[in-house]
Amino acid sequence: MNSLIARMGSLGNIFRSKSFGEQFRKNLSNEIVYKKVKDSWVNSTQKIFGLEKSTKGNNVTVFFTGDEMLQHMWNCIENAKESIVMETYTIEPDLIGKKTTELLKEAQRRGVNVKFVYDSIGSSGLSDFDTYEMRLCGVEMYEFNPVSFKPILPYTLRNHRKIMVVDEKFGFCGGMNISGKYVSSNMEGGKDYFRDTHCMIEGPAVKDLLNIFHNSVKEKKVFQKNDSSSLGPASLLAQHFPYCTEDEARLLGKPIYDFNENDMKSINNEQIRDTSEIKYEDQDEYEDEDDDYDTSYNDITQSTYHHHHHHHRVNNNTTALKHSFEKNSKIRKNEKNSINILEEQQQQQKQQQLQQQQQQQQLQQQQQQQLSKDEDLTEFTIEDELEENDGEDEFKEFVTFTSDHKGLESLNKLNGYLIDETNIADTNAKILISKRNEIIKPSVTVCNAIVQVQESNQFKNKKEIQRALLIAINASRDHCLLTTPYFLPPRKIRKALINAANRGVDVKIITAGKSDVPWFRNASRYIYPIFLRNKGVRIYELGTSTLHAKTLTIDGVYSTIGSYNLDTWSQKNLEANLAFLSPQIATVLENQFNNDQISCKEVTLKDVGNRSLFDRLICFLAFQMSRILKPSK
Repeated sequence: MNSLIARMGSLGNIFRSKSFGEQFRKNLSNEIVYKKVKDSWVNSTQKIFGLEKSTKGNNVTVFFTGDEMLQHMWNCIENAKESIVMETYTIEPDLIGKKTTELLKEAQRRGVNVKFVYDSIGSSGLSDFDTYEMRLCGVEMYEFNPVSFKPILPYTLRNHRKIMVVDEKFGFCGGMNISGKYVSSNMEGGKDYFRDTHCMIEGPAVKDLLNIFHNSVKEKKVFQKNDSSSLGPASLLAQHFPYCTEDEARLLGKPIYDFNENDMKSINNEQIRDTSEIKYEDQDEYEDEDDDYDTSYNDITQSTYHHHHHHHRVNNNTTALKHSFEKNSKIRKNEKNSINILEEQQQQQKQQQLQQQQQQQQLQQQQQQQLSKDEDLTEFTIEDELEENDGEDEFKEFVTFTSDHKGLESLNKLNGYLIDETNIADTNAKILISKRNEIIKPSVTVCNAIVQVQESNQFKNKKEIQRALLIAINASRDHCLLTTPYFLPPRKIRKALINAANRGVDVKIITAGKSDVPWFRNASRYIYPIFLRNKGVRIYELGTSTLHAKTLTIDGVYSTIGSYNLDTWSQKNLEANLAFLSPQIATVLENQFNNDQISCKEVTLKDVGNRSLFDRLICFLAFQMSRILKPSK
């Protein structure tokens, strides 16, 4: 209790800080509004941050593209020394998902303790073949609320979190899953589908994020530790070494796996444990014939046979695999000569390609030298690029900042975006320009921020996200900017938003115009009139890309980023949000909100009234479906 009182007192004093107050004042229109907002938030801040522990001294990096977020995430995984924990709703077996799992496996192999949690339905695209290698390497895999004929919990109850913690130093949280849908086409595997927001934190709040993960895994009723696979050992071995010899695998450009004794023990301990026991009557003859088997098979199995001696458990499929290798060993020896010939031909082709590449590089260098003589590229600015390519609707190009930050000044004039120049240490920093989607803003880092990790977990009776959201909306006095892909808030939140508008707060909501769940979008449209009848509430639908961001910023001082959607399902799902008491982060999110708003279409009461009878019926049925499918307690 004493620590709570001390924490609340220190948060109240933050508004007396000169630097905090100056930035806070800049985010509001005038001194009168500032005083009114400040008085409200001095009290409300203590209520919100009294719900759960909060920490100061955190560095927060906000990402608006999956490209940057994944690069930071992958870098953290590659440089991990001690531990990695990841919890995600969706991981897809596409190029992005496979690269992520490969990095996790490499980390586990070099001694990093890796734990991975995924949702059974959200990651339903994963198969045993996609995950068994992670288990084989020693990664602790947990599946949330597995689908079964006798479910412990309603199938609608899901783990919707997207968090990762590396070495207890770096924490990630937001709305992005592990999928190519969150990445632009500039990255291999990207699909240009979702517009989302994520963030990385460094500082004491990382441990609070880690505690959420550990508390989740303790719920034995809903998490199934996926140590083993439903695949038999023969299937596992065939998948792990699908080609008869290393020569064939190398020739076809396929991965070559390196088995060791620990790997094979892992298979036997987890997969062969419950199979029938077989005693070989001709054990001596069986051992004498080992020399005739293929080398790859002998290397895989010899440590296991030595470990179990003459009494061990094996699967019938393993025996079948052994005889298959024995039968085909002579054929593979005869094919080896032809394989060597093909390898030589392949090497010759590679040498020819290398020579061609070197010639092309020399030609490009000559062209660049000629260009550098004719034109000074160091004075190339954003306006030049926009004017030069004004006729191309979907043109994308990288713009390089000049050494005197002229490019940065142009960007600020064009988009009104706040960037701390101390973060632009590299004069070659790049901004992605999209003529169709305006400027895709770079990540921004804010230092020394107050962060609170909020969670929703009905098993622990934790509802900090919902309670903090309600307090924050009720505390708003100037503006409330909310971004959510699925807008179907519970009644208390509806009432709070309408009351805020009635007392003069500028309430703006951006939701999905194009949705990955179309029937949910129609359900949202059914309740639009409830808000639009109040002049202070304005609703916008994003049309250029599929919205997936879940952010909130209020009065230029309080903001949240996370996985929590403003819908009925997120009320019961496992969710995680980061809340910030920081005028700088509020400014970053407000500018992104304004940028998204340019690509939106505002929905008015007139638009709702002009809908056809059929559209109204569809929206009504979708709304009723959302009530029927509402997760039970």
